[in-house]
Amino acid sequence: RRRSFCLASRAMAAGDDEGNLRARFKELDKKRANLELEIEVVSSRLETTKGQKLVDDEGFPRDDVDVFAIRNDRAKVAQLHGDHKQVTQEIEAVMAKIFAGAKE
Repeated sequence: RRRSFCLASRAMAAGDDEGNLRARFKELDKKRANLELEIEVVSSRLETTKGQKLVDDEGFPRDDVDVFAIRNDRAKVAQLHGDHKQVTQEIEAVMAKIFAGAKE
């Protein structure tokens, strides 16, 4: 009798863990989608200057280009890509735990 109680408790705990993992997965997926949207927005701002030089022939910043904003956008895209990679790895880890629990 005691043993069946322990098994039932473990099954309930495993279900709670899976529920928490699924909630974490949804949270991370939403975060990843937001990062992808932000990357798209910042990248679209950079499209206008893609392939253009930011300095003139003498090495001075061009007057018609906001070099500071472009450099900030480039840095922001790099940071967002790093964040996206990290969130994707977290999602993979959570999915592995979910599927490992489903096999049991």
